[in-house]
Amino acid sequence: MALRLLVPWFLFLHCSSRVECKTVNIVVILPTNEQWLFCLQRVLPAIRLAMDNLPKISNLTFSVKSGDSKCSIAHGIKASIDLYMQTQIDVFFGPVCDYAAGPLVRQAKFWNIPVITAGSMAMDFSSYRFETYPTLTRVGPVNFSSLFTFFLRLFKSYEWTRFVILYSKSAYSNIVTNMCHLTIEALHYNFMEKRSIYQQRLFKYDPGVDINRMLQEEVTDMYAEKKRLKLQTFERR
Repeated sequence: MALRLLVPWFLFLHCSSRVECKTVNIVVILPTNEQWLFCLQRVLPAIRLAMDNLPKISNLTFSVKSGDSKCSIAHGIKASIDLYMQTQIDVFFGPVCDYAAGPLVRQAKFWNIPVITAGSMAMDFSSYRFETYPTLTRVGPVNFSSLFTFFLRLFKSYEWTRFVILYSKSAYSNIVTNMCHLTIEALHYNFMEKRSIYQQRLFKYDPGVDINRMLQEEVTDMYAEKKRLKLQTFERR
């Protein structure tokens, strides 16, 4: 309920900075390909339903337009620029894919347009929050930095100080492009800042790599000692 009341007031305050603002112009940048859980075909009906049920604020109306990000580093920003040239924009919803979100959120700083997304989970969006992404608001339930916090507390609880990470860069790319790569990147660099306490090794495997050979010959039995943990991120079958 609190979010339902907060969002329209947020949009009203941004819109009110324009003279005689009567319509809040929302642009949604998401993929049209239905392989993605957050495609436009699934999200737009929910946004329009929300607009119909928002409390009345100063007789404002809401306009919703959309562009296809294709979850692409190039197409997301192109769709955003095309719409920026065509219409007044008060707020962007999306992109969700990190690679599509990055260029748009960096440009939104110069347009002074807020960007609200359930994505942008990579650590860069936290590390450079104020200098590079000042208009970004992430509303997702989790991001990769909070995942690091979880593992840090877990390691402290069990007094683990050494660990091995096995991962595939392209695993779970049907959810977010290179999702496992972005996840492991956040864990790796955050733990690097605590390397005086924690020791880590990374092993990347791609399709065709013999995971059993890697476990036997590269990881070896030395990582099965007490107080050491092996994290495994397996590719979906």
